Amino acid sequence: MIIAVAGGKGGVGKTIIAVNIALLLRDRGRVMLVDADADNPCVEPTLRSIGVTIENVEEVHRYRPKILEDKCDLCGRCVEVCPEHAIIIIPGQRIMIVDTLCAGCGCCSIVCDRKAVQEEKVLEGYIKRGRAANMDLLISELKPGEKRSYVVMTKMMETYRGELKRYDYVIVDSPPGTGAGVFSILKNSDVHIIVTEASRLGLADFRKIMKLKEEKLPQKKTIVIVNKYDLNLEVTDEIERYCRERNIPVVKIPYSDNIARLYMTGRPVVLENVEEKKFFEEILRRVVS
Repeated sequence: MIIAVAGGKGGVGKTIIAVNIALLLRDRGRVMLVDADADNPCVEPTLRSIGVTIENVEEVHRYRPKILEDKCDLCGRCVEVCPEHAIIIIPGQRIMIVDTLCAGCGCCSIVCDRKAVQEEKVLEGYIKRGRAANMDLLISELKPGEKRSYVVMTKMMETYRGELKRYDYVIVDSPPGTGAGVFSILKNSDVHIIVTEASRLGLADFRKIMKLKEEKLPQKKTIVIVNKYDLNLEVTDEIERYCRERNIPVVKIPYSDNIARLYMTGRPVVLENVEEKKFFEEILRRVVS
């Protein structure tokens, strides 16, 4: 079973949910916890109190074109085919690459008859393999200063797609938003845990990701988590009404000093003797029922 923990807005508690559900599932089978939020990977620090062992680090590179000016005849074919409009021709002078726009598709290299486009590899980020608390970890991490987190995340999910099938449970901590990477994770998951918070911004982003699900993945099992629900009961009522109309189960987690303190110290809630553990057990019950 692949369980995606997603949400339209960042900072709503996706990592806390993913980590604690993964820990609860250890008694039921072999578990892999995947951190797909390459921009802000938080699984490792959230588990730091129980010890995380990183066993392997793999570099992720992307393609970047380099124009060999001594071979280029300024024909402009690369400019015409570039889908991102990342190539500029200065008539009679040179070809320029706008690196921030380049998607690394390689079209420019394919159409160049003079072999004037050379491939360069740029380090984009890392894929980490590790262990913690008797479960396996797979972590994507963007190199500081780089912007293409989707390259790292996509590479990780494609590389290890076959291996994930060997686990009884795979929990994927997704990046925020509704982009192509998030959609790919949702599409390839069996269960969606959609996490939101009781705020107007949280509600707006919640509606976006639920619209994506309704239009593209209506058949997938879904559980909605309203984190810190008691901070704005009016918003919480709107979320509950939305879910009730669609027969989607909701689990509400109140604002809790215990949860905040445990998160800051890297101690998972379900491993502590605190009342808040019951909320995560309820989420798990909804997932496996």
